[in-house]
Amino acid sequence: MNKSYFLLFLLLIPLVSAYYPYNYGEVTVKYSFDYSLSLGQDLDSKEWLELKLLRPMSFETVKESILADSKTITPKSEVDKYGNGWITYKLEHISQDVKFPLEYVIKSPQPTDLKYLQYSDSNYLVISPEIQKLANDLYDKDLIKFLINVTSWINKNLEYDYSKLSDLYYNVDTSADTLTKKKGVCVDFSILESAILKSKGYETRLVVGYVFDGKSWGSHAWLDVYDVNYGWIGADPTYNQVYYLDATHIKSATFSDYDEMHDSILANVSLDGFILSKPNALDLNINIISTKGIIQNYDFNYPQKLKSGEKFNFCIDSNFLVLPIAFFSSLEPKEFTGNLYGNYCLDLKAPDINGIAYVPYILYLPGEKIDGNFEVVSEKIAQTKPLTTSQPESIDNNQTQDGNDKQAQEEDEDYTNIVIFAAVLGGVIILLALAKRYFFK
Repeated sequence: MNKSYFLLFLLLIPLVSAYYPYNYGEVTVKYSFDYSLSLGQDLDSKEWLELKLLRPMSFETVKESILADSKTITPKSEVDKYGNGWITYKLEHISQDVKFPLEYVIKSPQPTDLKYLQYSDSNYLVISPEIQKLANDLYDKDLIKFLINVTSWINKNLEYDYSKLSDLYYNVDTSADTLTKKKGVCVDFSILESAILKSKGYETRLVVGYVFDGKSWGSHAWLDVYDVNYGWIGADPTYNQVYYLDATHIKSATFSDYDEMHDSILANVSLDGFILSKPNALDLNINIISTKGIIQNYDFNYPQKLKSGEKFNFCIDSNFLVLPIAFFSSLEPKEFTGNLYGNYCLDLKAPDINGIAYVPYILYLPGEKIDGNFEVVSEKIAQTKPLTTSQPESIDNNQTQDGNDKQAQEEDEDYTNIVIFAAVLGGVIILLALAKRYFFK
C-alpha cells in the first residue's frame, strides 16, 4: 500500500527573470550619431580646420561623407599603430555650422586579434604595494584561472560609482586610487585589473566601445590581456566576464592609456567661439538589426533525489573553454554568477526540510535558459524509502526523461491528488469567506 507524504513546495525567491546576454552568439547593430560643429566665425579661402574622429575598428557598411555649404566632404581615413581607425575632415571656406551624421553597421563579435603588440605605459596604471599584494593573493600560474580570480574579485568587492558618470571624461582615477576608494566605473575597474595583471608581467590594453545592459546601450570600457596560446583574451570586471565576452560588447578601439582616446582638432585659425557638440555617451543611438543564437547542447550530472541538508555536485558537460553561468535557486548558495573553468561543477547543499520539497532552479548558459526542480526528502522519509543517489543520472537538456518506473508513477499520483485536494480546499475557503462578507452581514 502506498503512503502519502506531506509536500512542501519551496518557492524561488525572487523568481529571476533578469537579463542574461549570453543567448546572443552574434549581433549586428546599426550605430548612428551626430557631431555638431559651431565655428563661431566664417572660414575664408586661406583658413582651414581639421577634425579627427575615432571610427570603429571593423564594420560592414559606413556613411561618413557630410554636406557643408552645399559641398560634399569625404574624410581621409587612417590606421594608427594599434590598428585603430581614424577619420579626418578638412574644412575650408565654410560659412555655416556643420553637422556630421555618421552611421556604421557593425557585426559582433569581431575577429580575434592574435598579433602581439607592446603597449606603452599608462599614466593611470600605478602598481602600488597594495596592488602587488593583491596580485600575489589572487595569482595562479594558469593565466585563465588568474584572470577569473582578478575579474571576479573586482566585480564583487568594488562598488559601481554612478555619481562619476556625469563627469567621466575628467575624473578617471589611477589604479591605486581605485583600489583605495573601493569604487569606480568601468574604465577605473579595467585600469585596476590591468595594473594587477601587469604586476605579474602580462601585457594588457584598454578596450573602449559600447555594451547593452539589458535596457539600453552605453559607452563602455574593458581590457584585453595577451597570452601566447590564445592571443588577446577579453576580460570585463564590470560584468564579470572572462574569455567569452557576450556579443553585445561592440569594440571600437584599443589603447594603452585613457588619454589616447580623445578626438583632436587642428586649425590655422583662432578657435574663439568654436563649439563641438558630441553624442551623449549615455544615450547612444544603437539599434539591433539581427541576431544569431548559440546552438549548444549540454549534459547535466546530479542526483535526481536529495536528502534534507545533503551536499552534492551539479555538473555540466560543455565544450566551452570558459563557461559563463548564472544559477538561481533556494539551495545553498542561492545564487552563483561567474565563470567555470576546468571543473564545470557547482557545490550545492539541499535545504533542511520536513516532508518532501520540490526546489526550483533557473540556470542560464550560453544559448540556453533552463528551468528545473530538485526533489528533496526528509531523513525520515529517506529511511522509509531509500534513495539511490550514489549514481547521478546524466541527462540532455533537449530531452525529457521517461517515467517508466511504476512505483514512481504511483507516488506522483499521490502527490498530484494532494495538490488537487489542497487547491480545492483553498477555493472553498475563499468562496465561504466571500459569501460571509457579502451575503451574511
